[in-house]
Amino acid sequence: MKATEIIRRYVDAWNSHDATALVAAFTKDGTYCSPHTYPGLNMDGFAEFAETVWTSFPDLQVKLLNVGEIEAGVGATHWIVTGTNTGPGMDGSEPTGRPVSFNGASIIQIEGDKLRSENAYFDPKIMEGQLARK
Repeated sequence: MKATEIIRRYVDAWNSHDATALVAAFTKDGTYCSPHTYPGLNMDGFAEFAETVWTSFPDLQVKLLNVGEIEAGVGATHWIVTGTNTGPGMDGSEPTGRPVSFNGASIIQIEGDKLRSENAYFDPKIMEGQLARK
């Protein structure tokens, strides 16, 4: 299976809000790292994190703007996340009811037909600013 197909299947799991499929996209010792999860999560922590994200943003969607294999076993993506904060915040705060939309990029290591790691990069201040109560 091509790296781009593996990555698209992974993004589909994010968009279906299926933690089991999301974790199944990774190797058993895979890791996920983003500005909200630094220095990274194992798969148990990642499943819990994803569930929290989906609770905060029940309509969350990830749209791939670009995806490619930049070298053997390494993929890169450019994406946009959209969603509305209608559930409790990831920190337990009350929902704002505000929409978010922010771009990011990921570097993904592929092992066989699974992700070994994802390092997601985005500016969390953009999301925080969009959620801020005025």
